[in-house]
Amino acid sequence: FEAMTDLLAHNKGRKASVQLVLGQEGEVAQIGELNDRLWHAGQSTWVHKGRRYNSLNASSIGIEVCNRGWLNEAGDNGRWRQNTKHGISRWYEPHEVNVGRHPNEKVAGWLGECGWHKFTKAQMSELDAIIWALKEEYDILEVLGHDDITPQRKQDPGLCFDRGWFAYWNGTDMPPGGDAAQATKPNPTPNLPVNLEHVDIEALTTVHGSGFRGSVRWKLTGKGIQVAGSYPRTPGDPATVRRIWSDYGSSMTKWARHYGVPVELLIMTAAVETRGRAHLVREEPGYVSDSQTPDRVSPGLMQTLIATAQWLLKDSSIDRDWLLDPGNSIQVAAAYMARQFLKTNHDPPKAGAGYNAGSVRHDGGQRNRWKMLVHPKGTGAYLDAAAEWFNDCFAMFEMDGGAPEHSFYQILSKPSSYSRGNGGKSAAGARSLIGQIIEAIAKFFKKES
Repeated sequence: FEAMTDLLAHNKGRKASVQLVLGQEGEVAQIGELNDRLWHAGQSTWVHKGRRYNSLNASSIGIEVCNRGWLNEAGDNGRWRQNTKHGISRWYEPHEVNVGRHPNEKVAGWLGECGWHKFTKAQMSELDAIIWALKEEYDILEVLGHDDITPQRKQDPGLCFDRGWFAYWNGTDMPPGGDAAQATKPNPTPNLPVNLEHVDIEALTTVHGSGFRGSVRWKLTGKGIQVAGSYPRTPGDPATVRRIWSDYGSSMTKWARHYGVPVELLIMTAAVETRGRAHLVREEPGYVSDSQTPDRVSPGLMQTLIATAQWLLKDSSIDRDWLLDPGNSIQVAAAYMARQFLKTNHDPPKAGAGYNAGSVRHDGGQRNRWKMLVHPKGTGAYLDAAAEWFNDCFAMFEMDGGAPEHSFYQILSKPSSYSRGNGGKSAAGARSLIGQIIEAIAKFFKKES
């Protein structure tokens, strides 16, 4: 897993890469953005409902499921290994191997009968969860194997991959039997995670930057966010965040718990977007009407676009009046932050940039010390203000008490509750989809910086 991840992430000469790598024990690493075109399909073609798709790198997400594949040399006592000009593998024991011909006759013609390395139950269970998460987020037309789209030169996933999984993911059959099927999620619940245990506290409390060259450095502490060695605050008493918390604290606590978002991010966003004024509506350039241009109008406390709210909650009936209800506006904001969790790890500056600009992207403006895009472009004023409001939350909870369980204030005052006894690592270091992806992204950013 580690070697394959490193190879696909850094060996440009090989001209092979994927978005996700899945190890035999269920480990997951993300190499590239899911929207990027990477090198995993090559010259390929597929016909879906009468339409031909070519060069599928441009329209697909690649998942490398680590497996030796075909084994061409038989040994003693039912053992098999792969022996090619590229090297010789270890011997695989009989319980790790199936023997037979590839189901695709074109592949079987040049491989013949041979051994095939089995996939693990942990892999299939995690792959099933990944597939359903991707199908929820993207308009996936079909889930395919390399040997489907390039049968002349590809043999993976091969004989040992139960083709029933493809039928299940593509909606034409029930899931294959076995333990892995118990973990399937045919009707996934959107906007996970549902708690804060997946937040990588160790990464947040270590000095770091945005991952873009020239970024200011920061870390979270029990006092809030320390930026370049200081704790930015608004002048005087934290009156604005106290008023927001007094007016909307119950809704913020409810949706913070529901979507697994630290409540300070919601308070911070309400402060920087509207100063807590729930009646505000922003109509952007190009606005015609709410119905014609719902992507150009942001009503309510958290200033979320009508189109974004409709998409997040899968409800086309959402309109201006609905979003002017502060509780509804808070719900949408929390759902949006949860959607961006894998990219932000709920890091306050990254969460702020993702919320304001739609994603965490580079902005090299000289007046933007964060080097993350926010509006207005070329300046980091939005994130400067967000850091001040975030620290005001800590000051308020320190003075007034009342910090809910789903808050950074509580987490950082009780850090041991977010460790699972895994050698001091945060919960995100555990072997889970979310944890492994965060860990891989963090390592990538460290190498880049």
